[in-house]
Amino acid sequence: MGFKNMKKKINIGLIGYSDGNGHPFSWSAIVNGFNQKYLNKCPFPIIREYLSEEKNKYEKINDVNISHIWTQNNFYSKLISDFAYIPNIVKNYYDMIDNVDAVMLARDDFENHLYYSLPFIEAGIPIYIDKPIANSMHELKNILSRQIYKGQVFSHSALRYAKEFNFDQKYLSSFGTINEVIAMAPKDWSHYSIHIIEPVVRAFDLTNNFKLIGREIYGKKGKILNLKWDNLQSVKFITTGENDSEISIEINGTNKSEKIIFQDTYNAFKSCIIDFISRIGNKSNTYSEEELGLYVKLIETGI
Repeated sequence: MGFKNMKKKINIGLIGYSDGNGHPFSWSAIVNGFNQKYLNKCPFPIIREYLSEEKNKYEKINDVNISHIWTQNNFYSKLISDFAYIPNIVKNYYDMIDNVDAVMLARDDFENHLYYSLPFIEAGIPIYIDKPIANSMHELKNILSRQIYKGQVFSHSALRYAKEFNFDQKYLSSFGTINEVIAMAPKDWSHYSIHIIEPVVRAFDLTNNFKLIGREIYGKKGKILNLKWDNLQSVKFITTGENDSEISIEINGTNKSEKIIFQDTYNAFKSCIIDFISRIGNKSNTYSEEELGLYVKLIETGI
């Protein structure tokens, strides 16, 4: 895929890496393509699996290039550079400022997001900050208030773009009156609840006007947040902690009930990255900071 009307190739800098987060590998491979001989050196089996599928092997995003990389560990910087054809490794993350058109902060340690993003925000460079951008409204406002222009900072869960969760009105109407939605994701609330919050908010057009029904512990290190909206009587967001779980949305209505399971990681990531790239250079974009605020408010409510 290419981007029309671009005067030159867009150069993007990549910043990583936080423990357990494979996004520096997956994001760079989706943009640049990847070297097959390094695939088995990627330490994340799920990434190796979906990149090795025939339809994904040779894809890349044309007219865009991840040209610079920094991680705090030179071993990972070199490995990702070789893996995804990234030509430049910088010594300090801010050394790439004068050489890139945009930056992808591929770290999900939200407590460090302001630290790593600030030099680029102050330089007016558009930046994609990995999910969740923050775990509190205070942290979010601290980041967004530094923007040179509205929409400079971009942050979404890739699950927002999942085709499995792209429910149209005809499909939702087939349930009759929807009484309950149960959304479930593995791992901890702080890092992974955004993967279910964002697609549910988007699918059901939810607003800031919600009421807390209750919070519960789920198994070991899991959590349940039960909320109510005017148009939905019960929405349960569940992270399963140390218990394995698929990412799913269950819809229960008067006509039927269905559980929809997320499967296509590659294309969800790719669609999210393409959305970010399409906004580079567009200082009048329609990115909704209010919507982003709702996601963080819901995360904070669960904590």
